[in-house]
Amino acid sequence: MDEPVGIRWVKRFMADSELARPWTPPRLEPDKEEKVAVVGSGPAGLTAALRLAQWGYRVTVFEALSVAGGMMTVGIPEYRLPREILQAEIDLIVRAGVEIRLNSALGRDFSLEDLLDKRGFAAVV
Repeated sequence: MDEPVGIRWVKRFMADSELARPWTPPRLEPDKEEKVAVVGSGPAGLTAALRLAQWGYRVTVFEALSVAGGMMTVGIPEYRLPREILQAEIDLIVRAGVEIRLNSALGRDFSLEDLLDKRGFAAVV
């Protein structure tokens, strides 16, 4: 009473509560035959992969680094973005049906033509 509300602490409590109960994102559409490749497992790549998986596409993420998360994992200090929270989010995306292939770099291990022509992906993000 008569003190400011600690919104940051309320948000933190809610976020910690959600992490304690892992969930699998729901499928929004039936499974489709098409496969989609996503190059890079940074924020944009992981978000695209999750949404595509929810829409029923078979998604494979290709990451050049040895860890998923892209620059979120190797470029942001752990005190700013705790690794266990980041890994929990990546695990959620994997539970949605996304496959993540590490140590797979565009131009070194595969090309766009390889993905589209030889590996049978219908699209590349």
